[in-house]
Amino acid sequence: MPLDELPRGYPNTPADLCVEVLSPKDRPAKVRRKVLEYFARGVRLVWVVDPKTKSVVVHRSVNDRETIDINGVLEGGDIVRGFRCSVAEVFE
Repeated sequence: MPLDELPRGYPNTPADLCVEVLSPKDRPAKVRRKVLEYFARGVRLVWVVDPKTKSVVVHRSVNDRETIDINGVLEGGDIVRGFRCSVAEVFE
């Protein structure tokens, strides 16, 4: 497809997975609002990566979340079938 025929703007369909990487200035309330917005728009899985604690919070829904530390493994479940990655690998 030629560049001048590529669609412009944002797609109307939600992503299945969103990954949010925290910056030092991110505040918990702001991150929580982003996660809520992702789910409100139809996202099915959200990973919040925290470089400071070297952990990932996996949000499967607004009320279902799990923190996986550096010794754990991220899995895509039925959203990203077959995906497995150690959290340690994320921070290499």
